[in-house]
Amino acid sequence: MISHQGLHQSVSKIPPARLVKYPIPKQSFLSNLIFGKLLKRFGITQMMSYHRTRKRAPKTTYPYMPQKLPDNAHLYDFHFHSYYSDGRGTFRDILREISRKKHLNGLIITDHPYHLGKDLNDKIPSERVIAHSYRFQKLINTLKKSGKLSEDFISFPGSCEFFMKLDENTDSEVELIVLGVSKDFVKKNGGIRRLTNYCHAEEFIEKVHDDNGLVIVPHPFFFTRAHELFRYKLSKNAQPDAIETINYTTGFIYDKAYNGFLEKLPFSDQTKIISHNFGYFNWMATLISQKNNFGKYFDYPLAIKAAPVGSSDAHFHTMIGAAATMIKEPIHSIEDLRRVFSKRETLPIYNPLWSQSTRKKEVYNEIFEAYGDLIMDGLKKESFFRWILAKTIVDITAFFLD
Repeated sequence: MISHQGLHQSVSKIPPARLVKYPIPKQSFLSNLIFGKLLKRFGITQMMSYHRTRKRAPKTTYPYMPQKLPDNAHLYDFHFHSYYSDGRGTFRDILREISRKKHLNGLIITDHPYHLGKDLNDKIPSERVIAHSYRFQKLINTLKKSGKLSEDFISFPGSCEFFMKLDENTDSEVELIVLGVSKDFVKKNGGIRRLTNYCHAEEFIEKVHDDNGLVIVPHPFFFTRAHELFRYKLSKNAQPDAIETINYTTGFIYDKAYNGFLEKLPFSDQTKIISHNFGYFNWMATLISQKNNFGKYFDYPLAIKAAPVGSSDAHFHTMIGAAATMIKEPIHSIEDLRRVFSKRETLPIYNPLWSQSTRKKEVYNEIFEAYGDLIMDGLKKESFFRWILAKTIVDITAFFLD
């Protein structure tokens, strides 16, 4: 494993396009039956392939981080949350962090269409989520005029991470990131409740495109069936524009740069044992976004048409920009981004500028302060037992088949 200066000590030097040239051990018929059928709703369709690859060729399981950025690198984070939904940082906190680290050329706020109640559990629908993104843009413009942000720094208002049904025939819920829709997008489509409760993904994407916006599918395998969108026969107007192949928040616990992370937070011993499962989601999303010969279980035709992107999915400001999308030209408008997405001129990366400008202690302290109690509560809920189920099946299958 290569070593880098800065926070990350374990990343891959293999760009995603080269990753598919490495042999990926295939699952047996029995494993494909278990993972591809019974557990597909949890997004862990190729968990055995992942663990075998992790064992035999560990460097291929880490997200890519260039050792040196090219001179024409422009870095954008298309996914993060503020205190207006379930994040912790204010708009000014967030932009102050960007101004200090100078590690991004653009940042898109993607709050959920709700805010949390006082107990931090109740989700209260927010009709003004799109309007908040326009306020964020206004603050950016003010800071650019004062010289606190560079002139070429960009964001796109009309952004949000919506959720809705996958299709008309299922109750499965997926999330979709929207960029660049009009300020009245929610209102003219019947309000938040109608969009989230009665709209399915294909219909929703068409509404966004009709409004001149763009759609990113975030964390497509993270306990969700969102990846199935890339197997559907969708009209061109209903196809996602981008797929998130690096989501920092779902993968960073596994990264060896964070050795000791679990010891510093109140996780149980069982959680520590299964933590290495967290690397699966970015690995799988990366593989399906590239042309490969791994067989039908890795075949998602629309994924290789969508632009691969990297994002932090940060819920507190110290982690914003930890992962990013590298583009070899500056983006000045939503039309620029549409063109870049259509040509797939994007490269998802762990951001070396964030790695070099962030101390591990900053991240630990903010996570513990913000989420220590919630982490403990989460261990008692169903999502934790899904991890136990996944780990148990992996172990049993590996015992009989390896």
